[in-house]
Amino acid sequence: MVKIGVIGAGGRMGRMLIQAVAQNPQTTLAGAIERQGSSLLGVDAGELVNLDKTNVALVDDLAGVIHDIDVLIDFSLPESTAKNLQLCADQGVNMVIGTTGLNDEQNAILKQASEKIAIVYAGNYSTGVNLTLKLLEMAAKAFGDSADVEVIEAHHKHKIDAPSGTAYMMAEAVAKGRGQNLKDVAIYGREGQTGARKAGEIGIHAIRGGEIVGDHTVMFIADGEMVEDAERVGIRDGLKQWDPVDAQGRPLTPVATPEWKRPNLASIYALNKFVQERTTHIMAAPYGIEGVCLRLFNVFGPGQALSNPYTGVLAIFASRYLNGQAPMIFEDGEQRRDFVHVSDVARAFAEALSLPQAAGGTFNIGSGHDRSVTEVAQELGRAMGRNALEPQIVGKARIGDIRHCFCDTTLAAETLGFTAQTDFREGLAELAEWVASQTAVDNVEKMRAELDKRGLVA
Repeated sequence: MVKIGVIGAGGRMGRMLIQAVAQNPQTTLAGAIERQGSSLLGVDAGELVNLDKTNVALVDDLAGVIHDIDVLIDFSLPESTAKNLQLCADQGVNMVIGTTGLNDEQNAILKQASEKIAIVYAGNYSTGVNLTLKLLEMAAKAFGDSADVEVIEAHHKHKIDAPSGTAYMMAEAVAKGRGQNLKDVAIYGREGQTGARKAGEIGIHAIRGGEIVGDHTVMFIADGEMVEDAERVGIRDGLKQWDPVDAQGRPLTPVATPEWKRPNLASIYALNKFVQERTTHIMAAPYGIEGVCLRLFNVFGPGQALSNPYTGVLAIFASRYLNGQAPMIFEDGEQRRDFVHVSDVARAFAEALSLPQAAGGTFNIGSGHDRSVTEVAQELGRAMGRNALEPQIVGKARIGDIRHCFCDTTLAAETLGFTAQTDFREGLAELAEWVASQTAVDNVEKMRAELDKRGLVA
């Protein structure tokens, strides 16, 4: 049985650690250390976290209980961690450290202590974050100095160190991938007449406010290669420039969306999806749940709701064809989407539920191929024997629609071993066969009237 000591036992992380130690049959709590003057001193650690009494009371002196401990877990402050390192090294007590914001002197103490005792140290223990670090290193190696890198992190207003330890780890992963020493190239924020950005710099920026749990963005910005959250103009004034353009008015080329892209929420529908995702990740850990989120792109196949004019573009098109009507396509029909068969989606869910490496992750689930909406409508028409019904191009946009939406499936392939297997045309043929045996109410015109009435069509 491994005897565990917990530093900062009364804090949020400390309480979670006490629960984790109690639930692990190979560990027992031997010490619970809290700051001097805390009102929790003397409280039983088990009762503190609503468990059975442990007969381990919270104390403020690590030295008094160090002899009872095999491993000390320390998620405290840099000054406290440095002192604890020296004490543990002297007493032969191993450590697990999650403290962030160590300075050079404190890092030197950590290195010296590691020569005497075993130490596990990380700025973030999330599987997803550590997978991201590896991907960042690979991306940085691939881009080299051709891309400018900016690291942006946001946390709640109570966080006392900046930038976060995770941000440092991300910046260090980038520097490692490029063969750099982070200390030589890091720029922390910018102010005043900074001059032109130097090649090889890594910008690191911290945002603090409200109750932000923790958000990290790493941007690889190469000339002529990336514009994040590009906005369309002229939708309402008749210009009909459907594709976003750069500062010089040149059309941008759409690229597949990776999971790490910062969300640009343009509709209530998108906002609700993102809230569900974040709720899952935020609540999973405290309740001991292995949460995983799948971002499903345009799912199609038998069983779709044919009479709902607001969901499932292929189902809407199928309903129109079934009723002898041409599909109605907004904008110019050249907007691109990723269509994935329902059987592939079911398999993705099965893999995400069974594979341990999926826990804590967010994965795009799509075919990995993009098609124009007009192309898709025409293919479905042929599959249903409605070749004569040419799609109706409306030439107007629905407010909240995005121009292109298709996904990068690399992460799902590498982590889950998932790739879509159903051929698109074969999937359409299966859908067409099922639709032929159904009845559907064509509510598209009603939908169009409702959108017009509420000013939601430009």
